[in-house]
Amino acid sequence: MKLKTAVAVLLLSFVGASLAYLVRDLIRSTAPPPAAVSPPASPGETAPPTMESRVIAYYFHGHRRCATCLAIESQAREALDEAFPEALQSGKLEWRVINVDEPAHGHFVREYGLTSGAVVLSAVRDGRQVSWKRLDRVWDLVRDELKFKAYVEGEAAVLLEPQP
Repeated sequence: MKLKTAVAVLLLSFVGASLAYLVRDLIRSTAPPPAAVSPPASPGETAPPTMESRVIAYYFHGHRRCATCLAIESQAREALDEAFPEALQSGKLEWRVINVDEPAHGHFVREYGLTSGAVVLSAVRDGRQVSWKRLDRVWDLVRDELKFKAYVEGEAAVLLEPQP
């Protein structure tokens, strides 16, 4: 009888884990699109002082961090370090790690539609964010480091290109 109970518990655990995985995929599929452009400035707004254009690469996480989250952070940082050392050195590319569970950073969750750990690239021109892209594919590519790095590098390169 104990064997039947153990098998039943094991099967129920498997079903529960499968349902959790499906819910996670459903949440991801209903998240906002991975790229969006910030609204243009209102005609009455004054622009802040001119600042050099740059791209901010954010890695967002919460208090609890799984091994996959840590791998995404590490591989994204490595990809940027290897592909854009001059841009990082000059400040044209910045790397920022942000804990969105801290109250001061909660606005990022709304602004970028965050549901889990995420890499977001933000293009800043004249002190204002002009566009951004959440790199959702990092979750799918984290187990293939070459494809992961190529994806992050390619997306960052697009935003780092000089804009007219």
